[in-house]
Amino acid sequence: MSTLDDSWQFKSTDPQDISYVHPQSTCVLSFRCSHVRKLHVYLPLHDKLWPVISSFDRLSSINVESSNDIFDMSQLQALIDKAPRLYSLTFSGKSSPDIAKLTSKSIRRLDLSNIETYFNKPACISLCHSSLGIQCEVLSIQTNDRQNIPYLVKKMKNLRALCVKCNDKSTRCHLSGWLRQRLPPNCSISDEENFAPSVRVQLWIR
Repeated sequence: MSTLDDSWQFKSTDPQDISYVHPQSTCVLSFRCSHVRKLHVYLPLHDKLWPVISSFDRLSSINVESSNDIFDMSQLQALIDKAPRLYSLTFSGKSSPDIAKLTSKSIRRLDLSNIETYFNKPACISLCHSSLGIQCEVLSIQTNDRQNIPYLVKKMKNLRALCVKCNDKSTRCHLSGWLRQRLPPNCSISDEENFAPSVRVQLWIR
């Protein structure tokens, strides 16, 4: 990897792939990129992003972080609108993003497992009723209530794979067995893995 001022990074063998954009960068950039496939950005987006990347047509994955713990969804939506092939959207930060404010015809994978706030029942309900939640096929998430897992499987009709970190004290040692008693037979469930104070399980829906 080559680096411009510790904040902008790109593959030296292929400067068309930018992997990181930071709003505090003050360097002057003299290159332009096209055919970018993966992008890691901080919100709020810096104005330098738009002239540097000439096309988002091949962008398939965005990893979003917030520099002030607030996700500017209007800025993110503007970026998503420029990426017709975007498949995967990942969030990292302390607070949960308002997924209901986003739309995309192409996104099928959501990774919310790096959000420090656990998804409670209202947040899961909001996710399931959102445009991205309805069409989501692959989901990674953290929750503080085991009851939310069967709810997600039932309500997200297009879901094919679910990875959950659950911090529910009542089921910390036997979450997989508890789920097998409550999920339909078309669900395959992994044994739980310890990620103290949480446990993680993975589900595949046929």
